[in-house]
Amino acid sequence: MGLFDLFEARRREVRRKEALRDAGNVLTGLATGLALGGAIGLLFAPQSGEETREDIKDFYDTKKKEVQVGYNKTKKAVSEKTRELIANAKDSVDALTTNLLESADEALDTVEEKIDEAKEGADRATEKAKTAAKNATAKAKEKVEEAKEEKASEKETTKETK
Repeated sequence: MGLFDLFEARRREVRRKEALRDAGNVLTGLATGLALGGAIGLLFAPQSGEETREDIKDFYDTKKKEVQVGYNKTKKAVSEKTRELIANAKDSVDALTTNLLESADEALDTVEEKIDEAKEGADRATEKAKTAAKNATAKAKEKVEEAKEEKASEKETTKETK
């Protein structure tokens, strides 16, 4: 599960809240309609007051039970969906954490490999520099010896010519 899944879960949560808000509006409209219908029914009822009150009480009790059942179903569905979303979010966070830790370990291994390669390269360069310095020293000594010999030879030549 990745970042996309987290965004998808958030989008589903927003849609669920909108659906609940719409359901609340429907229930409000239903209750308003019931109240207006009951009031109009009272005004035009051909029954006696006692019978009308009994019908209203029965009607009210029936609708009250229906609304309570609908509320309980909705509450249960929301609760289950919330638990499911929380579990999915935890799984997503766990998966994301695991991926991040694995990526960090891989990056650390790569850095350590590059450091080792750089050390090996530096050691090789040091050895080459030492070898070059020894060779240069040896050549310089040869040149010094050649110069000494040449100077000695010049001195002998100068002595002989005198």
